[in-house]
Parts: sequence; structure tokens; C-alpha cells
Amino acid sequence: MALMPATAAWEMANELPRFSLALQGAAGLLGAMLEEGIDRGDIEIAIGDLLDDIEAAIAEDQVMGGPPQGSA
Repeated sequence: MALMPATAAWEMANELPRFSLALQGAAGLLGAMLEEGIDRGDIEIAIGDLLDDIEAAIAEDQVMGGPPQGSA
């Protein structure tokens, strides 16, 4: 989380799309997984499940008034 503001600033300064560095890193990881022999279908299922969990967490945060704002 601490790197997100610096990454966002770097992307803006270099006229890159938002989250482009994170997506590039994720693409590299997915490529490595495929090279190791993990089936693409298994990866797609895992990503789908992960996105479902993220969407559920976002919906729950919205019902509760937003994500946690700290421990104060």
C-alpha cells in the first residue's frame, strides 16, 4: 500500500495508464505460472474466484459505509 502513491505519481509523470505497472507485474507472474505448467483454465478459475471475493468485499464495505479508515 505504501508504494501506491509513488507508483501512481510515476505513472502520471510518464503518461502511463493507471495501474499499468501493477498489471505488467501481474502479467509477468501469470506468464511464469504458465511456463511452470499450470493450466490456463485453472488460472482463469482462480482469478474468477478472487474477483468474486473482491467484489463481495467491496459490496460489504459499501453497506458498512466504506472501507476501514484506520484504527483511530
